[in-house]
Amino acid sequence: MSAPALILLLLSLGQTVAVPGTTATVNLESVQDHRCPKGVMCVWAGYVAATLGVREAPGQPIRQVVLSQPPLQAPTMTSRLVIQDQALTLERVEPQPSFRPTAPVLPVRVPLGVRPVEGAP
Repeated sequence: MSAPALILLLLSLGQTVAVPGTTATVNLESVQDHRCPKGVMCVWAGYVAATLGVREAPGQPIRQVVLSQPPLQAPTMTSRLVIQDQALTLERVEPQPSFRPTAPVLPVRVPLGVRPVEGAP
């Protein structure tokens, strides 16, 4: 049996998208990027976290969820969010930080992975 297909949702800061297979929407509220910059040798690779505003259905309140990569053992963060039998994961954050102080600031893009939860109908 093969793994369920992965759908990528590409979000920019402030963008809201519908979660396929659900009545939910997610909004990318902020990104905290604590990764080691490109071209620099670091003792720890660091982590990145995306704060999402999640609305499970129209008219429902928005709740904040923080997804991290790599998964961290923190009470305020999670590596996976399950909404109506769909699992969302933070796949990556683009671009990776640069150590060059004169580098242009590029807009942040966050691909979220969406796939059915195994065993869900």
